[in-house]
Amino acid sequence: GERVVVFTHGAHVASWTDAQGEELLFLSESAVFKPPKALRGGVPVCWPQFGGVGDLQAHGFARNCEWSVKSQTADQVVLALASSEATKALWPHDFELQYTVKLGGHASAASAARGALKTTLAVRNSGDQAMRFTCALHTYFGVSDVAQCVVRGLKGVPYHDGNVPDESALAGRKRFEGDLSAEAVSFEGEFDRIYCGAPDWLTIEDPQAGRAIGIEKHGLPDAVVWNPHVAKAQRMGDFGDDEWPRMLCVEPAAVERAVQLAPGKAWTGQQVLHVMPIDAKRTGFP
Repeated sequence: GERVVVFTHGAHVASWTDAQGEELLFLSESAVFKPPKALRGGVPVCWPQFGGVGDLQAHGFARNCEWSVKSQTADQVVLALASSEATKALWPHDFELQYTVKLGGHASAASAARGALKTTLAVRNSGDQAMRFTCALHTYFGVSDVAQCVVRGLKGVPYHDGNVPDESALAGRKRFEGDLSAEAVSFEGEFDRIYCGAPDWLTIEDPQAGRAIGIEKHGLPDAVVWNPHVAKAQRMGDFGDDEWPRMLCVEPAAVERAVQLAPGKAWTGQQVLHVMPIDAKRTGFP
């Protein structure tokens, strides 16, 4: 049946299998479990910074910290992380994070047959100073062959391209207006884009596997799409040289406009992942 594996290190979802026992996430065979290093694959929590968008280490520090288990049931776990001397040495703010991982997500006709996973990040500013952060739920999906997969829902959405440098733009990535000619995003080489103001429903179609993954997002206006392809894969020590065809990252994110949080205020970002047959309804919520 459905199963999810969550580490307290980084509040990291490392595995999610559907009702048929099929693994839906990608975890590199070269991944190193050596805290404080983050695992390569699964669902890293990138907070309070996405990538190099700021002065902190890439993707912030939440994924490198040890979280505590606040509560656990048969289908849900809630983990917590609060500011400490160690985090304040990196970032001066007081905060409380809560991350909820729930099997089953929103039960719906389209997803109930195969499964759903809901992950929710709640941030509270527990200090007396306003804070700004960027973040992403950096989901690595397992796919049959990325060259045969497409992502739907991004037609006409503007993006910053990591393969086209522009030092004046976000994270040094040139900004492009959306492509209205392509009905879907396809993958023929290294792909690294931050789509800004993306729809709250995106779909990965994997024809070889006969399935689609619906990505429903709330409070996370952007979507990062990434595949390293050959050369980048070879440069990553914790990623197998030949693993890139079997993974695709589609990441609900808040990057282009940082989240601003006043003292005492809270913010929530969430993704609900739905496993659907390849021919399921593709637009709007199932």
